[in-house]
Amino acid sequence: MGLDLSSIPVFDGHAHNLLLPAWLKEYPIEGIFTESTDREYLKSFAVETLAFKRSLKDIAAVLECDPSIEAIRNGREKMEQAELADLYFKRANISGVVLDDGFWFHRTRPLEWHSSFVNTYRALRIESLAEALFENSISFDSFLSDFRDALLNPPGSVVAYKSIIAYRSGLRIGAHDKRAARDGYLVEKERNTGRLTDGRLLGFLFKLTLEVCRGRDLPLQIHTGWAIPTSICANRIRFILNLCSTKISTRGPGWFCSTVTRTHGKRRILPRFIRRSISISASPFPF
Repeated sequence: MGLDLSSIPVFDGHAHNLLLPAWLKEYPIEGIFTESTDREYLKSFAVETLAFKRSLKDIAAVLECDPSIEAIRNGREKMEQAELADLYFKRANISGVVLDDGFWFHRTRPLEWHSSFVNTYRALRIESLAEALFENSISFDSFLSDFRDALLNPPGSVVAYKSIIAYRSGLRIGAHDKRAARDGYLVEKERNTGRLTDGRLLGFLFKLTLEVCRGRDLPLQIHTGWAIPTSICANRIRFILNLCSTKISTRGPGWFCSTVTRTHGKRRILPRFIRRSISISASPFPF
């Protein structure tokens, strides 16, 4: 007989904002269960996975319809998004979520919208913050000053910082000084792509964020695994263990748990502010 845990509330420490209704048709239900965006792949393979088949039954039970994609799609379309969200949050017994709203922010509901259904907190994505400030910056020094001020004085809903540096320049973060970061800033200004990727600049901002974490006693979520190329993942363990040797406070909200690992036969505890973010909850909810 299985153990019934349904009465225990769930706190999701890493999620993303729900999609705006206008964008829902761009992301089919099948796409929630894979990183692929190939339509033929979604139809031929994603629907055959155990995760998809089990979830189809669970969603159908909530909507009280047949366990088929068409029936679920029709059931969703009969309800307003707010009504559907309220139903799902209640049935899943989710008590709170930490939202990284730096992902598809122009396609998703604002953080405040979610607070009608669940206790909502924010993880401030530092790369998105840097890009927003970078666009109108006139010099490296002014950009750096604005970035530091934004970290030190975030909105009240911010309970953590978040980095996706692994996606941009990888986890092999060198000891870049301010001069190197300035050079990286100038390169990015010349590129003017709107997407920061220079490792010298991002590495410097990353380490600046660690210092702010220490000063403000807030955790830092670090995306290190899910959907990242193998060449980047190869540096993941070394990166985490190097962070363990830094003199940064390990205190923080209890739901950012410590992790145990072993190095040369010795037991080590990873600081609580480090979170290995590979959860499937990183995908938008399937509604």
